[in-house]
Amino acid sequence: MNVQRILAFVMIAAAIVFFLLVIVVPAEFSLGAGVVSLLLAAYFYNSSKRDYH
Repeated sequence: MNVQRILAFVMIAAAIVFFLLVIVVPAEFSLGAGVVSLLLAAYFYNSSKRDYH
């Protein structure tokens, strides 16, 4: 596993935490942070696929 793929999994975990915080304490900041985490995860995952092949 390379670093970008590990970062993608970390960002997905962070997004899950932020979305759980939205359920517990509704706030736009947490929702936005979750969306940004998922976008970063997609970026890291796509860049890891390009570097791997």
